[in-house]
Amino acid sequence: MAWNIHPHWSAPLTPKLWLEIATHGLAPQAAERVRAEHLAHLDDAVDAGESVEDVLREWGDPHRANDAFRKAHLTVTDRGLLHPGYALSAAGWRRAVFEESEFGRSGVVVLLPMLFSLFREFFTPNVALMSVLGLVLVVPTLRWFLIAALRLGGLARVLVAWGLSGWGSMVMLLCLALRHPPQGGNDTWGLGLTLTLGLLWFWRLGAALRALHKVESSNAVN
Repeated sequence: MAWNIHPHWSAPLTPKLWLEIATHGLAPQAAERVRAEHLAHLDDAVDAGESVEDVLREWGDPHRANDAFRKAHLTVTDRGLLHPGYALSAAGWRRAVFEESEFGRSGVVVLLPMLFSLFREFFTPNVALMSVLGLVLVVPTLRWFLIAALRLGGLARVLVAWGLSGWGSMVMLLCLALRHPPQGGNDTWGLGLTLTLGLLWFWRLGAALRALHKVESSNAVN
């Protein structure tokens, strides 16, 4: 059912506003490409005698167009899921270990004691401490070294960045912890937490693979 809004309340939809709505959330390069293509189409249509209003009607609803563009073009979220790679340098290692945490630098400060308390439920204090250090230092260092030293790109970089992410490390450690639950304890909550993080971890892989497919399809066209 169409909604009829009083003309006094509805501002006229201009090409600029239509494009702002339609390209919302797209990566800058993708948004610029969409704008250029549509503005070129608008100029050609006006030169051929069509009015701007006719062209806007042809373009349709900008929100529906935005949904379609998000499926076909790289979004801001997609860019966050595709790892840009590292340089084999101290600055690259610092980026991997201290600046690239999924939880942010301030989040790690809060996360460390929480993880230590969690792992102490399943491991001895020494093993719990080593697990936390491995999660925040060893795993990102390994991720940095593999991606930088082997100069990984494409699918290989996506898989390494995903497998050696903070989320992946937490899931693996929790799976290991579930094999040795605390004596007399109930591991139902631990299983629920592991399944939740595991689903999120695999969702990130699927989203990254879809983003990679968009990039490869765009490169093939160009």
